[in-house]
Amino acid sequence: MEQEKVALEYYDCIITCEIAIKMAQLYGEYPNRILRLCCKALCKRIEDKRIRLIIKGIGKANYPIGALAKVRREFDEALG
Repeated sequence: MEQEKVALEYYDCIITCEIAIKMAQLYGEYPNRILRLCCKALCKRIEDKRIRLIIKGIGKANYPIGALAKVRREFDEALG
């Protein structure tokens, strides 16, 4: 059951970041800047240390949208 909770938290973080990007595009903001802010906010509520490190890595990347796309692709591949 614990693994399921971690997987759902990871998926929630990915979806939240993707929503932040879409909202930034709709409101004419810079998506990379908004994604960095989103990652910073998410790190405050993430319970799993490994997920927190991944999200911090996305926020610190030179191109956070690309980093998020890579994380999303790997998550989708892991699901099959």
